[in-house]
This record gives sequence, structure tokens and C-alpha cells, in this order.
Amino acid sequence: GLGHVALAGVEMALWDLCGKIMGKPVWELLGGDPDRRPLAYVTIYHGPGPYRRTLDLTLRALDEVMAGGYRAAKVERLDASCTCMQLKLAENFLLPHQSTTLEITVDDTNRSGPQHMGVSVYFTDDELEPIEVQCWWSVIPDIAVDALAPRAETTARPADIAWRDIYKFVAHERPDELNRLNKRLRLESPADTQPTGGLQILGLDYAGPVWQFTPLKQADGSWLITAVAKNAAVELPEKTYDETLTIRTNHPHKPTVKVQFVAIISKKAGRENIDPLMPAPPMLPPGM
Repeated sequence: GLGHVALAGVEMALWDLCGKIMGKPVWELLGGDPDRRPLAYVTIYHGPGPYRRTLDLTLRALDEVMAGGYRAAKVERLDASCTCMQLKLAENFLLPHQSTTLEITVDDTNRSGPQHMGVSVYFTDDELEPIEVQCWWSVIPDIAVDALAPRAETTARPADIAWRDIYKFVAHERPDELNRLNKRLRLESPADTQPTGGLQILGLDYAGPVWQFTPLKQADGSWLITAVAKNAAVELPEKTYDETLTIRTNHPHKPTVKVQFVAIISKKAGRENIDPLMPAPPMLPPGM
């Protein structure tokens, strides 16, 4: 910005003054070699604010840098446009025969088990190919929250990872069949992250009209929470109930766990498709 331009002018004047006082050319004060072409770089800003660049625009700017003859780039800020991770350079710029550190911060909220992510590092030097790296790591959760199938074992995490780390439950039932509402979730704190005395549920906070929750501590130290209709004999108005269950625990790093419960109460339950990823059912001819 203009501030950097103004500071650059002051800095150049000070270098010139220093050279005159010491009787040396500025290139010598900077440690330069008169027989070598000095390295010039361009500044690229990429980050939040009014001058935000997307990652695509930043890479396009790097192409323009190479086309202009520059062989290095100073990055004021580098943040991935993806909301799941942030990338930033620990140093301000890259120089030949020197190193820099790329720090990667990944949001592991509500995740557990093996995770992986691809990282591509691009250079302004046209002689260097991009580096592509696959990063793998294992996430040990403070509290693992899993869904359980109707007849699944309750004292072990589901073998199918599709049932693990579930923080949203969706039910679609008729208003006169609320007795069919039934969900089960299991909470476990691994031994490495378990609080003193084991995981404890201190309370459940829920103020909605649909569900009734019952916690049960199991022999293996995990917790089973069963969700059924609060009053199966009463018909609820047809609508979508988007509600939150807050589980209060004794875990110092995760004192609360929030789980979303969505109940779609409709007389068309069982006859309409509510999954946007699945095709709509075939239409029957009139009279069928």
C-alpha cells in the first residue's frame, strides 16, 4: 500500500546517507556482488481485507511475476480461501539457497481417526516445479460422538467410520407415528484424553417439544444417550423442527458438546424423498 511505498522512499534515502557517511556504495553495504545481477522481488498481498485475493488470483499473479523476469516473491500474507485450513509463510519471502517454513493449521473440530490433506507449493522461479505433498495424521478426540445403528453394539465405536463423528441427526416421521422416533448416540473419551475419574455427563440441555433424552453410563466408561419422542401420544404440527441438544461434561477441554436434531414431521413421511443426493422416486400413473 501507500504506507509501504512511503517507507521504501525513506529507507532508500537512509541507505544513501549511510553510504555517503561511510564512503561506500550501497550495494557493498548490502553485501552485494557487483558482478552479479541483484535479486529483485515483487510483493503479493493475499489475505482478508479490501485487497483480498483468492488463491486462484494469487497463482495468476505469480505467473505474471515470472513473466516479468522476477525470480522471487515476497508474500505479505498467505491464507487459503478454503475454510477448513489456513496456510501461512513463517518467513516473509523466499531467497535462493535458503529455507522457509510453511505452517499448516487444520480445523479438527468434530473429527477423529485418520485424516489427510493435499498441499501444493508453487514457486515463482520457472526452473522449479510445484511440490505436491499428502499430509496424513491421526486425530485423537477429547470426546468422540458416534451414532449407533438400531441393533449395533453399544460398548464399542462403530466399525464403519460413516457412523463416527456424527453431530447431526435427521428424522422424517408422520405426526401420528412419533413412536417411531428413535436415535442413539455414544460418547467416549479415549484413555489418552480422559479427564480424572473418567468421562461424566453433568447434564443435558434441551428445550424443544420433539425429543426426550436419557443418558446411561456403560460398563466400559462410555455414555449411551437414547433419544425418543417426548410424547408419542400427542400429534405435533407439521413442520421441520431444527433443534440443538447441549451435553454438559466434566472434560476440561470440551465442557459442552452440541448435537443437532432435525425432525421433519409430515403426513408425507415415507412417500417423499428428502435426500437431495438421491433421485426422486418414479411417479405412479393416475389411479395406481
